[in-house]
Amino acid sequence: MYSRTLFTRLPWELLGEALFEQGRYPEAADAYDTAATHGSDPLEMRVKVAVCRRRASDDQLLGAE
Repeated sequence: MYSRTLFTRLPWELLGEALFEQGRYPEAADAYDTAATHGSDPLEMRVKVAVCRRRASDDQLLGAE
């Protein structure tokens, strides 16, 4: 039988990582937020959300899209 994490928290964490690598920080923050609701380490996810929001804010200030 497969572990429940394959269908709950893990896909959201991986999506967050992929979006972060693409520079899609607001979407990555949302994915990490969702991962936290599905059982990922809440502290780790909060830190990742904060980093994503900071990077998105920095991009907005610099005029990047």
